[in-house]
Amino acid sequence: MISSSTVRPLTTTRSDLTKVRLTPFDLSLLQLDYPPRGLFFPKPNPDFHLISRLKASLSLALEIYFPFAGRLAKVENLEDNTVSLFVDCDGSRARFHYAEAKTISVSDLLQPDGSVPDFIK
Repeated sequence: MISSSTVRPLTTTRSDLTKVRLTPFDLSLLQLDYPPRGLFFPKPNPDFHLISRLKASLSLALEIYFPFAGRLAKVENLEDNTVSLFVDCDGSRARFHYAEAKTISVSDLLQPDGSVPDFIK
C-alpha cells in the first residue's frame, strides 16, 4: 500500500437530496459479500501524474453519483422497536487506495476457474 486518502465531490452544494432511504431490496443486498474492485494500469510515464488525474476524475464522478460519497446511517425507531437504514448524502468522501504490486503480473490475477487467488483475499 503506497497511500490511502479520501476524495470529496468537486462541490458539495446538493441540498435537494440529503438522504437516500433504502428499500427492502436494497437491504437484502447489504447481506451479500461483494468482490472488491480494482483497476490495473501499465506503469505510466512519471510525467503523466496518473494518481492525481484519477482522484480528479473520481471527484467529478462523485458530483453526479453523490450517494457514493455518503455514509450508511441508521435510525433506531423507539416507537415500534425497528431500525431504518439510509445513505446520508452529506458529500463526506470516498476512500481512494493506491498500491503497487511489482512482483505480480496480470496473468497471476486471471484465474481460469473464476476463483480469487489467496494473495488478494
